[in-house]
Amino acid sequence: MRRATTYGFAESDDYADERFLETLVNKMDCNPSVGLAYCQSIRVDDDGSPITAIEEFLRSEGRWGNDFINDGREECRLYLSSRNTIPNASAVLIRRSAYEEAGYADETMRLCGDWLMWVKLLLVSDIAFIAEPLIISHEHKLS
Repeated sequence: MRRATTYGFAESDDYADERFLETLVNKMDCNPSVGLAYCQSIRVDDDGSPITAIEEFLRSEGRWGNDFINDGREECRLYLSSRNTIPNASAVLIRRSAYEEAGYADETMRLCGDWLMWVKLLLVSDIAFIAEPLIISHEHKLS
């Protein structure tokens, strides 16, 4: 089986479970239409204590309590049109061919550039979500 060629966007102080790449790449390998795969993440503060953030809200809606694969355009229409439901770029893996087809990231965007990139990717591919938190993301207080 040919492995998916992928890109990731990990922040410098976030860290991944040792199964992160294996889990997401395997999901993409088994589902060639998936151009964007992501997993649940846990946000922590400077002391390492969990922060209730959008991830908790998403889990409370029920949909993000289980793994799923969805049509990319449907995902945009039902979810990404009103809220960025992919709040942590460190939890995302994208298929290189989908990234190229989507026209790459708009590096001039200072705000919401990630959200735009997710939409562009999902207009040309499907999405996969892994409910298991495989990323720890640090959220720092602004001084």
